[in-house]
Amino acid sequence: MNILLKLLLPLHLWSWTGTLPENDNRQLILVQHEVESAKEHNIIVWSHGMNGFDKDEFEERTAPSIKWLVEQNKSFTWVHPELPWSTRLIQPHGQHAWTKPDSFKNLVDKALSLTPALKTKKEIKLIIVGHSRGGKSIAEAAKTGGLCKLNPTWVVWSDASYGNWLDTAWNTCLNQQAMRVEIWYLKGTETQTSVKRIEKGNKNLLLEIHPLTAPWYHGKLGDTVIKITEALR
Repeated sequence: MNILLKLLLPLHLWSWTGTLPENDNRQLILVQHEVESAKEHNIIVWSHGMNGFDKDEFEERTAPSIKWLVEQNKSFTWVHPELPWSTRLIQPHGQHAWTKPDSFKNLVDKALSLTPALKTKKEIKLIIVGHSRGGKSIAEAAKTGGLCKLNPTWVVWSDASYGNWLDTAWNTCLNQQAMRVEIWYLKGTETQTSVKRIEKGNKNLLLEIHPLTAPWYHGKLGDTVIKITEALR
C-alpha cells in the first residue's frame, strides 16, 4: 500500500495507510492538507466502485482528484475506506459494506481521530461521495444508521443510483435531515430509473439533480466528480 502513498509525496501531504477493526481489517487511506488561512475544512469520505486500492487504479482515479484539491488550495481530509468488493482483494469480505449498526460512523470517527489536529478553527463540511458501486456503500451506511448519525453536509451520488440503492438511502436517511443531496447520472442508462422515482413530486429544496449526456460517460464522471461537485465550490 505504501507505493500508493508515494504518489502523493511530491505534494507534501500528511498521509496514512493501514487497517482498522471498524472496517473488518480492510485497508484505509487517509490524506490531509490543511490550509491555515481557510475558513472551512472539507472532510471527504470517498467510496469508489472500483475502490482504487491497487497502484494503477489509485494513480489513475484517485490521486488526480487529491492533486486537484491541493492545486485549488482546498483545506481537506480525504478518508478512503477499502470496500468489500475491492478488486485488490483475492477473497472479498462478502458483498455488503456496513453490516453492523453505526459501523460507517464508527469507521469515520476512528479515521478522523488518527489525523493531525487542525491548527486553526474552521467550519467543518462533511462530504460523502459515492461513485458507481459506491452508491451501495452509501445505501448500506444509511440503512444501518451510521450515515445519518454523522449528519453530513453533502451527499454526492456519481452515477451511483443503481437498483434501489438511492431509494434505500433516501427513505432511511437522506430525506430525514437537513443535508444537501447532489445526484449526477447519465441519461438513458440504468442509473436514471431510480433518480426519476425520487425526483417525481419531490419538494425537498436541498436535492439537486444533474443529468448528463455525451461526451460524458461513467468513468469520466467518476474521475471528475470532485472537480464539478458544488460541495467543493
